[in-house]
This record gives sequence, structure tokens and C-alpha cells, in this order.
Amino acid sequence: MSSQYVDFMRRFAKTLEIEHDFSVPEEPFCLEFDGMACYIESMPGTGDVLLYAFPGILPDGREDAARKELLAGNCFFRSTAGAALAVAPGNDQVVLQKILPLFGLEMESLMDEIEKLAVVAGAWTERLREIGETVDAGKTADTGGGMTGGQGFIRA
Repeated sequence: MSSQYVDFMRRFAKTLEIEHDFSVPEEPFCLEFDGMACYIESMPGTGDVLLYAFPGILPDGREDAARKELLAGNCFFRSTAGAALAVAPGNDQVVLQKILPLFGLEMESLMDEIEKLAVVAGAWTERLREIGETVDAGKTADTGGGMTGGQGFIRA
């Protein structure tokens, strides 16, 4: 863990009036927004900031449909606000994650990114619940128009 990361996060926590030992890499810093826990830790090797949250698990019996939704959500980051969705190795836990370069990162920007991550994770919690309840395997998340119809799509 880089000393720049530790210094930055100590200042960040002090601003929020929260105490945390940032020198212990096994204990990520955690903030909760609207019931969604968002974790912050240093990226091994780079010292950049890793933000992540756990929106839920793949619904039983609908794992393939949920994986399809997660992939569609990652397409052009339209359903993730620049973060990436994944399934944790060894289980069906969905992870929403984003890396922020530490260099030039400001505390206000970090707080904005954490709040945005919490909102997006909350939306995916709801979407995973819907996937588990639906029998319509063709129902997909809103990806902003996808490959065929978004306003920003240009045909050549």
C-alpha cells in the first residue's frame, strides 16, 4: 500500500470525522449510503483507489440471464456510470467496481464517485431482484439504447 494512498485516505477520513487504520490492508475503508456499503482500498502495485460494492448475488435458477444482464450493463458503461460489473471468483456474488487514479484525485471527487457507486449498486440490487422474479428471459436492463438505437450511435 502506497504512503500517498494512506496519507490521502487519512485526510479523507478526518474530513468525514471517521477513524480508520489505513496501514492494515486487510481492512478496507467502508462508507454506507442508503443502506449500500461501499468499500475503498488501495490497488496492489499501483496505489490507485479501488471502489467496490456488492449489489447482490446471481438469482438461483436465473444465473445465465443475470450474467447476460451484467454483460449488457458493462457495454459502454451505460448502466454502470463508468464502473464495471463482475461475479466474484468462487461464488455468485456480484461486484460493482471502479478504479480511480490517486494522482490528482480530490476528496470531493472521491466522495462523488462513492455516492455514484452506491446509487448504481442500489439499482443493480433491484435489477437482480427483478431477474430472479421474472420468467421472461428476454427482459434486459436499460443500457441507454445499446448497440442499435442510442442517440450517440453513428452508422457509417
